[in-house]
Amino acid sequence: MQGDDRPTRTIPIELLLLCADPLTGRFRFPSGLHRAFAGGILGELLLAGAITVDDRRLLGIQPLLPTDPVLAGVLSRLGGIKKLPTKLEYAVRLATTSDLHAFRCHLLAQELMRKETHRALGFLPYLKFFATDLGIAPEIATRVRSSLAAASTAPDHSRPPELERDCQLAALMATISLDSRHFPGPEGRPARTTARKLATTQPIAQAVRRVITSDKNAD
Repeated sequence: MQGDDRPTRTIPIELLLLCADPLTGRFRFPSGLHRAFAGGILGELLLAGAITVDDRRLLGIQPLLPTDPVLAGVLSRLGGIKKLPTKLEYAVRLATTSDLHAFRCHLLAQELMRKETHRALGFLPYLKFFATDLGIAPEIATRVRSSLAAASTAPDHSRPPELERDCQLAALMATISLDSRHFPGPEGRPARTTARKLATTQPIAQAVRRVITSDKNAD
């Protein structure tokens, strides 16, 4: 399943899918998701060679044409930056959409989410959103947990692309506490430890954390 599915699911889409409750499938979006989603887009562009970064800066942009419209839109906005290098925090903000409706549209369009109409007080309609496949978030989390175990002993420069993608995803999970949701208890401690370490060493995840902290301080 991994070999067939992973290439069709980007880092930001998998991050959204991990917001589905592993027991009920209902989506619960954590605070800071819009910034982590932006980080996922930047991570995908980095892996594709469309951008280059160092520890704190966006260094370069390549005029590639991603097939994913979300990635293509962000790359186009990044291409409008007049002076490089620039801070990665600026790139995160530029890649951000704070519209929860947009997140839902991404998943509904890919048939990864379904919606149900419910009624409050018997007559006021409202929507609940659920994963179309109850096993999809646990499946991604299990794969990431295995990748984290491999990453804990693999030097950064020697990680294959599939492992590096999961490391980017795990680091972003840790920035918004999805690691605690999917790697709970004592048995999940090794995965949480590695994910949180990645969140403090991966440049994009670090930038996402700084932006989230700045957002909180501004409130």
